[in-house]
This record gives sequence, structure tokens and C-alpha cells, in this order.
Amino acid sequence: MARLLKDKMFLTGFLFLSVMVLLSAGNSFFNDGKISQTVLTYDAEGELAGVPPYPPSLKHPLGTDKDGYDMLHIIVQGSQYTIGIALFIAFIRVG
Repeated sequence: MARLLKDKMFLTGFLFLSVMVLLSAGNSFFNDGKISQTVLTYDAEGELAGVPPYPPSLKHPLGTDKDGYDMLHIIVQGSQYTIGIALFIAFIRVG
């Protein structure tokens, strides 16, 4: 186990998976698993400023899809299923 903690590749992968699981659990807990959606945006005068898909910005770091759903939230929320299934299959293969 001590050897694994010294391996940079293992730590990188482990930290990435851990962060994705924590973000996904946080999204499920704080946002009830809902993905944020921005349908239309308006400027200060009330004029229509834009429609989805929106490009990457500070509000949407990975942009949105054609329906206005935030791509970062989609990836984070979906990662719990992907990682969970991969861990389940790994435990079955080892056992």
C-alpha cells in the first residue's frame, strides 16, 4: 500500500476519481441531482441576448447543450453511474 501512495500515476487517477465522486455526491445532495438549465438570456434592457447552445463562459465552464443544460453538471452527475458500474465490475472480476 505504501508503494501505491508513492506512485504519481496512481495518485493522479485516484484523486481524479475521488473528486468526481465527491462532486457527483455533492450535486445529488445540494441540487437534488438536478442539472442547471439556461433557456434564454436577456440583457439589461430586457432584449433577448442569446439562445442555447451557449459557448463556454464563467457561468458555464464547458458550455451548454442545445437544450440549455450545463455540460459540466451533466458530466459530474453522470460520473457517479460510470464510476459505480466500473467499481462493481472490478469487484466482481476480483472476487
